[in-house]
Amino acid sequence: MLVPLDEEGVRALIPRLRAEGVEAVAVGFLHAFVDPRHERRVREILHEAWPGLPVSLSSEVSPEMREYERFSTTVANAYVQPLMDRYLARLEQGLRAMGVRAPLLMMLSSGGLCSVETARRFPVRLVESGPAGGALFAAAIAREAGLERVLSYDMGGTTAKVCLIDAFRPHTARSFEVARVGRFKKGSGLPSAHSGGGDGGDRRRRRVDRARRYARPHRGGPRQRGCGSRPRLLRPRRRRARP
Repeated sequence: MLVPLDEEGVRALIPRLRAEGVEAVAVGFLHAFVDPRHERRVREILHEAWPGLPVSLSSEVSPEMREYERFSTTVANAYVQPLMDRYLARLEQGLRAMGVRAPLLMMLSSGGLCSVETARRFPVRLVESGPAGGALFAAAIAREAGLERVLSYDMGGTTAKVCLIDAFRPHTARSFEVARVGRFKKGSGLPSAHSGGGDGGDRRRRRVDRARRYARPHRGGPRQRGCGSRPRLLRPRRRRARP
């Protein structure tokens, strides 16, 4: 450690954070994945003046090199952590009140499992855990059927997830995108599920015209629905119940 932490500078930020109504803080230093002491000290200073403030450290959320992915993952974790912390606490209390004594485990985006305590601290690790589970389930079905190479297709209400299964194992990736915008780390890297499409059931055919890729509607696409040639997100209208 060559330069000491500016602890007074950290303390000077606390009144501003309170004035802005901040609910959680993300801390990310350039080389914290190697030496996390400064990040931990920032958390200690914040908690001295503000006990109970949710603080996410990049050295704990995603202790890996490449600062953009590490920082963006930490910010996303801080953004959803207060909400997920309250929600999972209520869920656990509700199950106990119902007499459920079995352990409650949450699925990770890596395809593994974690405790509720871990999920409350690191909720970003649960992002895209549903499609991850779908890919693992498809791999299990492929193994039972003796199919070594399978393309799994998991269609939901808004997106469709595709994963290549080779030798009964899903292809993996170290990072993934959310809403085709932010790149985040996914821990141990299971599995690699790519999203595409509009809402479920809208089949489209894609073609490449020189270097430009665009969507061309097929049966059931926007053109047949009178929406022009560009793909659009369509949802059915809800009918009100008659009195």
